[in-house]
Amino acid sequence: MLGLIEIEKAVEHLPRQEFDSFSAWFEKVEAKRWDNEIKKDIDMGLLDSLGEEALLEFKNGSCKKI
Repeated sequence: MLGLIEIEKAVEHLPRQEFDSFSAWFEKVEAKRWDNEIKKDIDMGLLDSLGEEALLEFKNGSCKKI
């Protein structure tokens, strides 16, 4: 398996079209990881207090229309 330094060097030398394809793929991988982390946090209840705080602010009328 390649190390980080080797991967960085390989990416730096990709032709433009391959770099664009790599970037699109990487964005999908990054988004999937983010989604999985958020889901895990939600399942563990780590965001419950933030949700409760937001609902309380909404009920108190301290939210602004955006």
